[in-house]
Amino acid sequence: MILPGEIVSESVRPAGGTTLTERLAVSVELEALRRELGFVPNFFSVLSHSPLAFLAVREMQALMDRHAVLSPAERHLVMLAISSEHACEYCARYHYLMSASVGGATEAICAVRDRLVPTEPRICALVEFSREIVRTGGKVDEHRRAEFVAAGGSLADALDILTLVAFTTLTNYTNHIARTPVDPAFRAMR
Repeated sequence: MILPGEIVSESVRPAGGTTLTERLAVSVELEALRRELGFVPNFFSVLSHSPLAFLAVREMQALMDRHAVLSPAERHLVMLAISSEHACEYCARYHYLMSASVGGATEAICAVRDRLVPTEPRICALVEFSREIVRTGGKVDEHRRAEFVAAGGSLADALDILTLVAFTTLTNYTNHIARTPVDPAFRAMR
């Protein structure tokens, strides 16, 4: 666990109790991140302490990229909304930047960041439905469900959102527990 004020080093590796194969898989993924981004985000350094958590997050990311019905911009706006609901500064900053990088509308990104209601009907429906799932533990009331469907939300959209809630809860809670410092690259959120 990272203690308050502790600096996260990119050299953090999984603790003992894991197999060589698991440690190698995590090391390979860390190196892939370093090549892709030019650095290893603190979140992944933290996560590397548990091969299960680390590899689950990486696999879920790959599955979302390959199979989600929501667009990348919609997914990042939903994850920004979830991260804002959970008050996870690390993930909120990351998804704010990612939303912009994949073509999310500036107005929608800023509204979601500020916990306001986006004006575009589909984005509004996706974001408000996600917030309702988080706030109610998945017990979405009939009124919110009807609004979601009226705005064109499908069962596939709802299940993607539910998957994003599960995924983002894991990442948000990891950052809460570890007190993960926000990487300088993610500090650009205004």
